Amino acid sequence: MRRYTKGELETKLRRAGFRPIVSRYFDLLGVPPWWIKYRLLKSATMEPGAVRFYDRVHCSAARRVESLIHPPIGKNVIVIAEKNSRQRTCKQQTAGSSVRNVNPVLGIGC
Repeated sequence: MRRYTKGELETKLRRAGFRPIVSRYFDLLGVPPWWIKYRLLKSATMEPGAVRFYDRVHCSAARRVESLIHPPIGKNVIVIAEKNSRQRTCKQQTAGSSVRNVNPVLGIGC
């Protein structure tokens, strides 16, 4: 798993030929419990009961709060992006070439 800031993710999407349309953080209320459990206490596990509690109680409250405000930070980032129409397809880029085009973000070829 990897964590990105909003700016890092937007940059990676642009480099891969996408245009971010909406980009925002969410789950501001989840930052303190995450920081305590995984950073301070160095936990490497997720207990099923704790996850169920978090999903039922925390997510419900966070959804209500974040429908009113868009937090400046959060535990997660959501980005909606569209492919740039100017971007050539992998087939067009590699036509007549023995070199495969490798996506710099995902590290996979076309």
